[in-house]
Amino acid sequence: MGYAGLVRTNVGLAFDMLGDLVGDVIFHRNDVSGFDFSTKQNVTAPAVSTTVQAIVQLSKKQSKKRNVVNKSLLLQTVDLPDVTSYDTVEISGQIWNVGKPILDDGYVVTLEIYREV
Repeated sequence: MGYAGLVRTNVGLAFDMLGDLVGDVIFHRNDVSGFDFSTKQNVTAPAVSTTVQAIVQLSKKQSKKRNVVNKSLLLQTVDLPDVTSYDTVEISGQIWNVGKPILDDGYVVTLEIYREV
C-alpha cells in the first residue's frame, strides 16, 4: 500500500470518527441531451442523484444587496470524484446551488454552496 492509499484510508477513518458532524447530502444533476427547437427548451434526461457523507460548515450571508446565504461542504473525493458536474445539493430538505470548489487536494473537497432566502 502506497502513501496515497494510506492517506485515503485515514481520511475515511477521520470521517467515521466525526460521528454526528457528518451527515448525508444528496447531489442532483440534470443532464441536457439536446434542444427542442419547436418548444425552445432544453431536452433533459432524468435527474441523477448521488447521496454522500459530508460535513456542513457554517453558513454566512454574503451580500447586503441580495439575500444570499453561503455554506461550505467538506467531503471525500472517493465518494464524489467530480463535484463540478452536479447542479444542486439537498441538505435537510433544502435545495442549495453548487458553487466552485474552494479546495481539492485529491482526498477531500471543500465546496461552496449557496441559496437565496
